[in-house]
Amino acid sequence: MKRLITILFIGIFVIVGCEDNPVSSDNEVNTFVSENVTEGLTNYFSFETISGDTTGTSTWDIAFTAQSWSPAPGAPVIWDPYLISNDNITVARVEAVELSDVVDVPLEELFTDNFTTLDDAWYETDENHIVHSLDYVYIVNSDDGKYPAFEVVNYYDDEGNSGVFTIEWKYLAE
Repeated sequence: MKRLITILFIGIFVIVGCEDNPVSSDNEVNTFVSENVTEGLTNYFSFETISGDTTGTSTWDIAFTAQSWSPAPGAPVIWDPYLISNDNITVARVEAVELSDVVDVPLEELFTDNFTTLDDAWYETDENHIVHSLDYVYIVNSDDGKYPAFEVVNYYDDEGNSGVFTIEWKYLAE
């Protein structure tokens, strides 16, 4: 009888432990790299599925995009990169040096509907026009009731081309 109980226990442990669940555990830091938004693409990202796409047809939380403009006729096109949230979620922005500095969910009144950084930049540029992230961490009140927190850690790909957002993110304990 003990052997049967042991075998059942091990079987249940293996089945539960092998579930295909893409959701990360609390405090595990994950990384996501977007498509290049200076090619006219918007990259829609879901924390729940840990995936992104450029169609926006899937459930998504945050989109990485850019608005193009030219300062004068014939001048080079300038891309202003920004973030937006899906309509059905709210986002809070907190000042923090690093993602690891944020461990608690902010007060509900700090969350904003229709979040965007279009008019409230997430970055600054230096004298060489290199984009540097400001010390902000964004907390998402997602559809599934979890609170992923993320920071933009880079805006360049491995070759140095601009337009590729890299974020690090983790779930905050509720």
